[in-house]
Amino acid sequence: MKTGKRLLGIIIWIAALIILGLCAWIIISGFRIRTDVSVLDYSVMERENTISIRVGVTGSAGHVRAYRAVYDEEDNLEISFYSAFGGTNGSIGAKDYFMIWPDENCTRIFITAEEQRKLLFYKDPDTGKWSDKGTGVREDQNSL
Repeated sequence: MKTGKRLLGIIIWIAALIILGLCAWIIISGFRIRTDVSVLDYSVMERENTISIRVGVTGSAGHVRAYRAVYDEEDNLEISFYSAFGGTNGSIGAKDYFMIWPDENCTRIFITAEEQRKLLFYKDPDTGKWSDKGTGVREDQNSL
């Protein structure tokens, strides 16, 4: 009888560890930065100095849930995206539309994609408006 209780205790502990590991994997996955994100569509609202972007992943699995915006020493905005919670193809908290509010001093917006820093938009010095000319956003993504 002692052996049966001991075996049952071991099985319960192993099951608990497996469940705990799965829960940790599901939660931790949402804190990974995705480098396979591309901009599918965007719109610029000059009056509010706001850029709305729709993103997608180029990989075969997964979704985006949030972004992190960081300014560098030259007041350029660098955007990185986080995976959704739920594991490899998790969709908990998934979003594909995001609003970006760059500071007045910001002149360029970069995205972290494919382990590189890619220029997404720049503020035209002549007009003061946001532009994607020469950045490849429209050409590379077949958007708009």
